[in-house]
Amino acid sequence: MTAQKGKNIVLKIGDGGSPAESFTTVAGLQMTRMAIGQQIIDASHVAGGAWRQVGDASGSRQMSISGEGVFEDSAAEESLRAKAFGGNSANYELRFGNGDKIAGAFMVSSYLQQGEVQDAQHFMLTLESAGAISFVAG
Repeated sequence: MTAQKGKNIVLKIGDGGSPAESFTTVAGLQMTRMAIGQQIIDASHVAGGAWRQVGDASGSRQMSISGEGVFEDSAAEESLRAKAFGGNSANYELRFGNGDKIAGAFMVSSYLQQGEVQDAQHFMLTLESAGAISFVAG
């Protein structure tokens, strides 16, 4: 796999439209961190020996996406801020420079804005999965 530039990661938010939802760019992210986790089901038993055994069927799965960037425009900032204040989930897409895409329902669990007098206003956020997440290779 060829190294990808972090500046090519774009966060998009869905408008909730049905049957075809439209996605608008919130920001190009300058820093991104993703974590995928799942609850392990311990299937150990006496006849299994000293090592822990886990079941093939895992428990609940979750994904967390943290990012930092500069908003595309004020409408994008207003949209994301409304989701942070509203406490409800929305569909998001995280698009990578090679065409890969992660998509699904997320909730804003953390939201911060900061700015200096001589610099662009930045934001930091953390999205937590609120349903099934899909990965599509580009």
